Amino acid sequence: MMANNMKSETMLMSGVTVDFPYKPYPCQIAMLGRIIKALQQSKHCLLESPTGTGKTLTLLCASLAWQQKEIEQLRISSLNENTDNATESTTKPTPISRIFYCTRTHKQLEQVAKQLSNTIYKDKIRMTLLSSRDNYCIHPTVSKGPNKNHECIKITRPNQDKFGANRFKSECGYYERLKGKIANDFIRSYSKPLPRVFDIEQFSDYCRTAHGICPYYTSRLLIHDVQIILCPYNYLIDPRVRNSMQMSINNAIIIIDEAHNIEDCARESMKFEMRKYDFEQALQEISMNQKAFEIAQVKVAQLIVNESGFSSTQEPLSSTQLTVTQQQAARRSSGYSEYDQLNEEPDLLEYLN
Repeated sequence: MMANNMKSETMLMSGVTVDFPYKPYPCQIAMLGRIIKALQQSKHCLLESPTGTGKTLTLLCASLAWQQKEIEQLRISSLNENTDNATESTTKPTPISRIFYCTRTHKQLEQVAKQLSNTIYKDKIRMTLLSSRDNYCIHPTVSKGPNKNHECIKITRPNQDKFGANRFKSECGYYERLKGKIANDFIRSYSKPLPRVFDIEQFSDYCRTAHGICPYYTSRLLIHDVQIILCPYNYLIDPRVRNSMQMSINNAIIIIDEAHNIEDCARESMKFEMRKYDFEQALQEISMNQKAFEIAQVKVAQLIVNESGFSSTQEPLSSTQLTVTQQQAARRSSGYSEYDQLNEEPDLLEYLN
């Protein structure tokens, strides 16, 4: 509420114009300067400040100011390139540095969205807020069930349409209506435009009432067409989640709020459960593979013996004999010659006898 009643202030920091919704505190000015310098030098920046000093707003304004300057520089560069190569320009536009703002909980993400709505940048950028099916599911049955993840995957799996062998549909109408859509269908829609800044509830209402589409999958669809992405830690920390959502963090600005929680989150994201049965099965497979490997070793050693001119009626090699033949095989692979056979035969005959 303070931001709405106070006059905004514009500052120039290291060549970057930063717009702040009110006159910043000294600690906020210091943080803004450090963040801008870190972005200019492509370095990490670790900030610590007491509760209530406006860290979230400072992080947003600094990173968005930097991003806006980058957008302007790319725009000017594109205009110059088009002027120089009016008919031959085939280069793709350079992507801007997207901002990933990560928090531990979804509740904290909604606070970030609220702070974002207090900045002047809210009218210049597009955002998406990534959340779980538990928060986003609007299916009348699945949303009331205890296991939304399992049920969602089940009903969005395509089934053969009874009207034709080549047509496949899922059982979720919200998911079906999203097929064939692109982000611009919502971003540039004149009749039902996507709000520039929103929280989980607002986004769910928009998807349900404006288009009748799934908020969970729509939030993911927007990832590559927005300037700032709000998401929980594990969406970036867990490579399985990141890869499944095709989220590239190359050249990205990554903000981790309340970073002292990151260790527990990283540990939790890579945790898995092993039961006694799993260990027993693993040991059984190891034992079977070990026996198969030993049999293969004996067969290879026997072939070496046969190639050396010994009788094929010999008994299977003992472990000691096997060691000798393995050593011979190693010598052969490293530059074996006919003269080396004179050294091999006495050694092997000694063990065979």
